[in-house]
Amino acid sequence: TTVVCVKWGTKYDAEYANKLARAVRRHLPRCSKVVCFTDNAEGLDETCVEPRPLPTEAGLEAWWLKAYLFSAAAGLEGPVLYLDLDTVVCG
Repeated sequence: TTVVCVKWGTKYDAEYANKLARAVRRHLPRCSKVVCFTDNAEGLDETCVEPRPLPTEAGLEAWWLKAYLFSAAAGLEGPVLYLDLDTVVCG
């Protein structure tokens, strides 16, 4: 299973994605990787989260960027679990 999040703009910084990725690794052992689609990968801990660029040519903004995750262009395969950056994963 791949866990995916979207970090766009300045409301949430990279630490939110890093904490989410560490919580996923700790509590979801079947998770193969955590992918963060973002407009700014600065500060992401690449040992626990894989940064991928958000599309710029599609003209999507804000929550519409989440729709991109369901396109073939996102390059996601197999089971995918989407989590918002402010999600708290508990064991």
